[in-house]
Amino acid sequence: MKKEVIRTIIAIVIIMVFAFGNMSIANAGTSDLAKAKSWAKSHYTEPIKVVSQDKVPTNRMGTVYIETLKTKSKGGYNGYTIKGGYSVKYPKKVKKGKKVTMYLIYSPYTNSYDAIDAVVCLGKVK
Repeated sequence: MKKEVIRTIIAIVIIMVFAFGNMSIANAGTSDLAKAKSWAKSHYTEPIKVVSQDKVPTNRMGTVYIETLKTKSKGGYNGYTIKGGYSVKYPKKVKKGKKVTMYLIYSPYTNSYDAIDAVVCLGKVK
């Protein structure tokens, strides 16, 4: 009788390890968007606005804009090319074809296309 109970407990533990052991970091903690907002709040006092891809206004003085980019990886560190020909790389290698969401945090003090102060992607801020 005791052996059956012990076997059942061991089986349940093994199932739980396989079921919950492979959870990604993104599911276990803060989302990338929340990290981007937190980073912006800790570095700026200006208001923050989240916009979709290619919706960042040309005059953004006085407002921190967080642009959401939904990209499809070309493989490796190759990220996305924004307006003006500037390239934004992934913080780690990504398999070709994987869909990746990036959050670009723009400086509120300039209107330049390359005024990206931080990129939040794949759970990392760079």
